[in-house]
Amino acid sequence: IIRHGREADIIHCHWLPTGLIGWICRPFTGGRLVLTVGGTDVRSLPPVLCKFVLARMDAIVSPNFETTENLKRMGFGDHHVIPTVTDEKEFNPTLDGSPIREEFEVGKSRIVTWVGRLYDFKDPMTFLRSIPHILDKRHDVEFFIVGEGILSKALKDEAESLGIADRVHMTGARADVNMFLAASDLFCGTSSVENVGANTVFEAMFMRVPLILTDAGCTAKFFSHMENAFIVPAADPKAISEAVLRLLDDSESCSRIAKGAEKLLDIIGKRKDRIVDNMLMLYWQLIRKNK
Repeated sequence: IIRHGREADIIHCHWLPTGLIGWICRPFTGGRLVLTVGGTDVRSLPPVLCKFVLARMDAIVSPNFETTENLKRMGFGDHHVIPTVTDEKEFNPTLDGSPIREEFEVGKSRIVTWVGRLYDFKDPMTFLRSIPHILDKRHDVEFFIVGEGILSKALKDEAESLGIADRVHMTGARADVNMFLAASDLFCGTSSVENVGANTVFEAMFMRVPLILTDAGCTAKFFSHMENAFIVPAADPKAISEAVLRLLDDSESCSRIAKGAEKLLDIIGKRKDRIVDNMLMLYWQLIRKNK
């Protein structure tokens, strides 16, 4: 920061701890400090530390609804709501997911996908435990868990224990998440903490994959049940399985949810051109103040 920030008009920090580092380095740099808060940082770090750092920024950016609510609760209502950018060329609903079907030899089976870090707060275990009930009712469904993390071994062991390992494809970290979404009929977000700030949820929305989301955090305040997501109780495998079974047999609801989610992207300004314009406007306002 010191090496590259000496001639900078603005230093933009992403994630609250880097805002602290930016402030520490400020005597040796110049310009204004902008902080984009991530969500997990404000949610997990001590409130005293969060307020200390936030009070020392020249501008605060909230990328999502949940973070906006948290900032307001801490007394920082004067912030800018600018979403993070999703690569709209990469997450394009016209993509053909057949290479994934060929790679994993799933043929014409229906595909239900979970994407994220394999950590407790994302709760992939609940998704996994919903699968046996689905397979009791249908034999044409395959499941993908895309991501890596500390729960990887536990999930594999649980899949073996439940006798579903042959129908659950644990892919590890992949750079082609868009292709998995292109092949998917449904996307499940099962966090026990929050779904609103998850990039993977927005990526699925861009890909027009119908969402099944747990009612965690601000999810039910941001999404509307059956309009842009199918919302189920958190930590409830049976509720997830019933949602999957219902939507797999209800193409009309799937279409309505996917279209509603795409409309929501426009409502919140989650489009690259608008995001870039808003960020450049913020930068220009701060530069003018500095002159």
